[in-house]
Amino acid sequence: MINKNYEKALSEVRIILKKTDENLLCRIPQNFLNFIENNCDTKHKVPSIDINRKLEEQGFLDETLTILSLIYRNYWCNEQQRKEYDEIAKKNEQKLQEKIREKYSPDKIFEEKESQKERIERNVELQQALVEYKVSIFEKICLKLKSFFMKK
Repeated sequence: MINKNYEKALSEVRIILKKTDENLLCRIPQNFLNFIENNCDTKHKVPSIDINRKLEEQGFLDETLTILSLIYRNYWCNEQQRKEYDEIAKKNEQKLQEKIREKYSPDKIFEEKESQKERIERNVELQQALVEYKVSIFEKICLKLKSFFMKK
């Protein structure tokens, strides 16, 4: 069973492919086209297609763009275009992995925990430093009496 998002994406891909040039469509294997046709969500309302705008700007699902990029790479690209596409995909993957590494770096996570601990400790010290020790009148009298008897 296919995920609902992919069913919706397949319905969007189906509509886009219907508006695609016949020369490009004949490069896609028939069994893949049948797969799209059999697994698409027929109830999904597909956004209208404007051929003057980029696909990313038209509100299609991310899965739709992924499937279209797969079709482009596997069926419509020549060898040179495929190499360029793979290089771009590799660079994008490296950038994504670098962002993930920065965000979830163990060193950075431990630094943040250390800094949180330091902040908590500083707050505790400040609170302790600000507490005044008040001696009650009774204690003052007791201390005076003790000091008076201790002198003699």
